[in-house]
Amino acid sequence: MLGPMPYQAVNTLFDAANPPGTKGYIKSHYFSEYSDEVIAAIHANTARMPAGLSQMLNVQLGGAVARVPDDATAFGGRSAGFLGMFFGVWEDAGQREACVSWSRSFADSLAPFALGGTYVNLTDDETEERIARSYGRDKLARLARIKAKYDPDNIFRLNHNIRPAP
Repeated sequence: MLGPMPYQAVNTLFDAANPPGTKGYIKSHYFSEYSDEVIAAIHANTARMPAGLSQMLNVQLGGAVARVPDDATAFGGRSAGFLGMFFGVWEDAGQREACVSWSRSFADSLAPFALGGTYVNLTDDETEERIARSYGRDKLARLARIKAKYDPDNIFRLNHNIRPAP
């Protein structure tokens, strides 16, 4: 898995672990590092996965992402070392509650060690505070000003909404 890959190949990396018909719920955090405490919490949480397809995905960040100045784009988390994602995945509808609860408690147990934000595309049910921390307050304010200029009526609001600035 090391080396350049065609886009189509990257898009199939997780197909076997997420077959058609599965459902999922995700929580996530940015981390500067994985300390011994974080690793112990990861071990404890993965040991109690509620369904066989549930998983934790770790993405190492840094490199080219970190070389771009933090205020150059809307992307947040450029200084993070890792993105940890906690997927509760189920096939049977009866597993939903256990998988959602597991993802939430996994994320909650790691929150004291996290940087406070996450990748914005993973913020479906997050608070406004968490979204602000994911972008960074200055970037979010700039995006709200842009939104006020180009979408003052907030027509484009159904996914990861940024409200127009007043």
